[in-house]
Order: sequence, then C-alpha cells, then structure tokens
Amino acid sequence: MRDLIIWVITWYLIWGSFNYKVRWSLEQFRGKKYIGRGLFFLLSFVFVYFTFNKYTNSFAVQLVLATILANVVGLYLGFTKSFYNKFKKDRYFLAFQSFNVLFQQTMVVVAISMLQSFFGQDYKDYCFGIMFFVVHLPILFLPWAKLKGLYAIYSLFGGFIFSYLINNYQLGLVITFTLHYAMYVWSIYYIKDEEKI
Repeated sequence: MRDLIIWVITWYLIWGSFNYKVRWSLEQFRGKKYIGRGLFFLLSFVFVYFTFNKYTNSFAVQLVLATILANVVGLYLGFTKSFYNKFKKDRYFLAFQSFNVLFQQTMVVVAISMLQSFFGQDYKDYCFGIMFFVVHLPILFLPWAKLKGLYAIYSLFGGFIFSYLINNYQLGLVITFTLHYAMYVWSIYYIKDEEKI
C-alpha cells in the first residue's frame, strides 16, 4: 500500500509541476518548447524508472523498443506534409510526445505491478482501469484541454485494456505504448492544434 501511495504522489507531483509551471515556463521558447517538454518527461521517466526499479526492470527492453518506434513514427509524420499541414505549430510535437507516453507507460506498468502485488490472485484488469480513471480526473479542470471529458473516459477503458494486454501478451507493453501514442496522433489530427491536448 505504501508503494501505491508513493505512486499517486509521484503522478500528481509530476503532472502538477508540468501543468502549472513547466508548460508555461517553456512558452517563451515558442517552437522549441517541445524539446523542453520532451526533456521534462524524459527526466520524469528516468526518475520513475529508478525510483520504482523493482517494478520496471523487466520492462526495460519493451520501453526502449516502443519509444524508438514512436519517435520514428513521430518524425515521419512531422515531415509528411499532408499530415503536418493539418495542425498548427510544430512538426516535432509528435516526436517529443513519445517521451510523455514513455513516462506514462512506465507509470502504468509500475501501478499494474503494485496492484497485482497488493491484490494477489484477486487482481482483475478493471482494478487498474478504475485507478487510471481516478488519477486522470484532474484533467477535467484544465481549461485548455479541449477533449478532457473524452480523455477521462479513455483513461477508464484504456486502463482496463492496458492491464489486459500487458498481462496477457509477451509484447503487451509495446502494444499499449503504441495504442497510447496513436491516441495522441488521432487527437492532433482531429483538434488540429497541439496546444489544446
């Protein structure tokens, strides 16, 4: 239980720091702000990885593989005019967004592992779905997030799906990482403004 409390505190500290300070401090760099955002989440990943290393070590290869894949896709889409011209500000957004997903997916596998330790054989995939939904509820209070209600619902079903895939497939984390990243690709294509994500 102690580890789960530390996980929740870590989640809110990192997202709170990003949404109320880091995000806005990086605005002065305009187009290059996505480099800063990417580095923030990369450092957050490193912190989480080593803080919870007893839960993360077995997922290292999948995390690296999925991040490389997402970066390749992000760079490809960033330089594909028919896609890049659909949104507004920065072609590198999707490449650096992979580090956001890296941080989140690391937190996902840590939380699932903790819940499995806590519940033992009574663990069900919906346990993480509910937890992931609850920790996403503050998104409803972010004025710039255009699809915040949809993201909250995504987190409920996404949490269930993430847990199921990670627990039942050898490369489950690579699959969940790809699905999570694809949600951002779809969002930017639909909203056409990465500032509203």
